[in-house]
Amino acid sequence: MCYHVNVKFVAALVGLAIGGLLLLGIVLTAAVGGNTAAAAFSSGGTAPGGAGGIAPTSNLGAGVVSASAAHAIAYAESRIGDPYVWGGSAPGGFDCSGLVWAAYQGTPASFPRWGAADEYFQLPRLPIGAPPAPGDLVFFADSSGSIQHVGIDAGGDAQGSPVMVDAPHSGAFVRFDAFSDVPGAMWGDEHYAGATRPGG
Repeated sequence: MCYHVNVKFVAALVGLAIGGLLLLGIVLTAAVGGNTAAAAFSSGGTAPGGAGGIAPTSNLGAGVVSASAAHAIAYAESRIGDPYVWGGSAPGGFDCSGLVWAAYQGTPASFPRWGAADEYFQLPRLPIGAPPAPGDLVFFADSSGSIQHVGIDAGGDAQGSPVMVDAPHSGAFVRFDAFSDVPGAMWGDEHYAGATRPGG
């Protein structure tokens, strides 16, 4: 039997702490009251309300650059399944900038609650062309160059494609999304604006 549940539930079920980096993409099995239950995450709208996104893999989080980044990824992953709420920055509802802000709170790399454009312009930016590392904030712009979206780089999937945790849009949920150089992709190269590294 397979249950589609959030990270906090799985962590509690198997006695894991969310404080460290919890890597997803594996099937966790735990004995509950003499019964064995498996909890797994998969793609294609299996999260509450049809969250969409992609299937996480065991490569996520590899190459994290700081303890603050590891905390941010773990926090963002723990919020998978929470609904998108415009202006939201607390459990129960996040927008894109609210999720990344909340993920870095309580770390040495915390920053004020800004919108995505301010997070892009106010935080230390990576040099143009430098690949982001897990924990970096990745930004996407519309055709005019205006910053419209931010997510937290969570590493790569099994094929090496970059993956982020984000709160993508109204009607969606916090989830994993791929961002790549595939032309026309929702978070494709033509929309990628760059990355910042909270805490430098």
